[in-house]
Amino acid sequence: MKIEDALFFREVEYVLTIPYNFGEEYLKGKDVMIEKKTVPDSIYTVAVDAAINNYLNTGRSYLSAVPDITEEQLMSFIQEDVNVKADVVIDQSVKDGKNYNFINTYFNFSSYVLLSCCLLGIGMVMISFHNIDILRRNTVAPISIKNMNAQLIGGNIIFVLAFDLIFIILSVILNKDKVISENILLYWLNLIVFSISAMAMSYLIAMLIKSRQAAQAMSTVIPLGLSFISGAFVPQFLLGDFVLKLASFTPLYWFVKGNDTIARLNVAWLNGSNHDKINNIFYYMVIQIGFAAALFALSLVVSKKKSQRNN
Repeated sequence: MKIEDALFFREVEYVLTIPYNFGEEYLKGKDVMIEKKTVPDSIYTVAVDAAINNYLNTGRSYLSAVPDITEEQLMSFIQEDVNVKADVVIDQSVKDGKNYNFINTYFNFSSYVLLSCCLLGIGMVMISFHNIDILRRNTVAPISIKNMNAQLIGGNIIFVLAFDLIFIILSVILNKDKVISENILLYWLNLIVFSISAMAMSYLIAMLIKSRQAAQAMSTVIPLGLSFISGAFVPQFLLGDFVLKLASFTPLYWFVKGNDTIARLNVAWLNGSNHDKINNIFYYMVIQIGFAAALFALSLVVSKKKSQRNN
């Protein structure tokens, strides 16, 4: 009871009970159980457990390799091994990666705002243009449907690039380092590429919805859902394989994956050790461009079908 009372009143935090014949059994290579009592959630428990396991495992290694070793030799060798110290050097890439934690989080979260604004802004404009009366008036105008769609897409690109510029300026203002490095430039480029995909997605959805209320609902539900499953809000390494597999069919997943890869680059990313990561980043951007091209092509087909049906 004295031990339990001492633990309860926090007079001690770790009590180790060693059996009487522990030394003899241990030297014979047998597994000997030792009993421990600790204060729950003590910060010392893990450290003491690690030290004990390290000591005993080192001794077992010597007993296995040198069966006829004496007790004095064993203790001397163990003491020598456990007292070995190693110099730890922080790799530059890890050190620099911490500097980009804020920027990485900033751009990952910006994808939600950007996609939401695109869905709402482009949706409202496209609903107006696809009003039946305005659509019929534009159809009889001396301009082809392809030309009209090209102008709409061009206007939407300007709209999206304006948002990109706002996010880029804010990233410089909010970043405490106030340094525009190669990594920051990659973040900017990745954001611009994603914005094209976001615009293409918004353009297609705007073709399919019929009311402003639906546009408002889509601008909330879709960005939230995609942000959660793609890693914009929750880091991708915390998400399950099925969720990530599902998210990989969206450009937002590849945008976040590109940002996370940029965060792990050295400052001098032209260094030879970063070539594989650089190639992966541009590969993720190409995938986003592929999504944008496919969505734009599908939008043109939907636009043509709607025009023919209204005529």
